[in-house]
Amino acid sequence: MLRRRHFLSILLAAALLGGCTNTGVMLRSARAQQHSAVVLAYLDTLHNRQEAAQATQRYLAPVFHDHSPDVRPAGRVEVLHAVAQGDLVSVHLRTEAAAGEGRVAFLELYRLYQGRIVDRWAMAGPDDTPPGNPPENHIPMPPRAVR
Repeated sequence: MLRRRHFLSILLAAALLGGCTNTGVMLRSARAQQHSAVVLAYLDTLHNRQEAAQATQRYLAPVFHDHSPDVRPAGRVEVLHAVAQGDLVSVHLRTEAAAGEGRVAFLELYRLYQGRIVDRWAMAGPDDTPPGNPPENHIPMPPRAVR
């Protein structure tokens, strides 16, 4: 009888802890989605709507540090991918082609604190992929498994 009670207590504790773990994962996922939304809104406001003062005031923290100040997209941008984990958001974007110039691809990494962007790192290179997303020479991702 005592063993059965002990087993049921352990089973109940495991179920409760499992629920806490799932809740923690959901909270982290929601926070990552919020961080992605902040970064995407910042990029749209800064580059596509060209409202630098509003972008700075609304989305950047007072202690913002740009680790790559010389690497900045010029003009409108197209966001191809955004990945968030914890307080980090990585964005793959490219600029629209200017007359007679090729497109430029960017990979930017943002760190957020309390919903504001505090750090930015970036790198850039020529975007030699054919038009369209995914590119014709890109291996498509397999479909997501349905649970």
